[in-house]
Amino acid sequence: MRKGKQFDATRIRALALDLDGTTLLPDASLGERTARAVGKLAARGVEIIVCTGRSPGAAARFCEALGARGPMVFFNGGALAEMPGGKRLRYSLLSPEALLEGARTAEILGAHYQAYFPQEDGRGEEILASASLSEEALEYERRVGHKVVVGDIAEMAGRHGGAVKAMFIAEPEILEKARAEMKARLGEGVYLTLTQSNYLEALSSGVSKGSGLEAALALRGIDPGQALACGDEENDLPMLAAAGFSAAPSGACEEAREMADFIFGPASDEGLAAFLEEGFGL
Repeated sequence: MRKGKQFDATRIRALALDLDGTTLLPDASLGERTARAVGKLAARGVEIIVCTGRSPGAAARFCEALGARGPMVFFNGGALAEMPGGKRLRYSLLSPEALLEGARTAEILGAHYQAYFPQEDGRGEEILASASLSEEALEYERRVGHKVVVGDIAEMAGRHGGAVKAMFIAEPEILEKARAEMKARLGEGVYLTLTQSNYLEALSSGVSKGSGLEAALALRGIDPGQALACGDEENDLPMLAAAGFSAAPSGACEEAREMADFIFGPASDEGLAAFLEEGFGL
């Protein structure tokens, strides 16, 4: 559905894609029709830029299936990495002070809290640590395929100089309390965003999918005005704002639907594929 902005497919040199809720099916798999449509665009020379809250390892199979190569955005902007291969290009770390404030807030509210830390010696995957292997931690591990380890977050924060990102996992009403508490104590020193109804993520101030997309485009020599960004949640809003054109699925959060230039069908019906097929004449 068009909302008034004229779409000119010939201007698009890059397609920025959120994964969960936008590109992937509800079971977190990639539909064949979506993979085929995005692959056709890649074959035409449109650069596919995955912009996700996932780690490079948890997103690697999707990057490959979509034909996404070059600098990608991971951890909601907390890291840039070259795909395939996953060479990390940049980390933007949440400070130890903000990280520990989050741990204290989570303990008071009874929310699960976990944090990703940079690679050890530039090898392997980022370390995902939590004070305990709660049911929330195990469910997250099953969902994204990234192992959660029990660790001392304070010690790891000091050793790594901060975290790539931290996460609260709890019911929405608890997350709203966590957001309010963190903002009251840290103000603009932290960026807080929902990635789904029960995930609230904390990143360094100024770090978002929007800043990550701008950096990935700059590395490719592409102007933001030549990018089409597709996303569905609060964490996607900076990315939608950074691109020249934006689109969201019909099941997106209200803010994403209001911001997007175009609305397409739900992820469960591979609405992204239909939108791309129509818009680009695939």
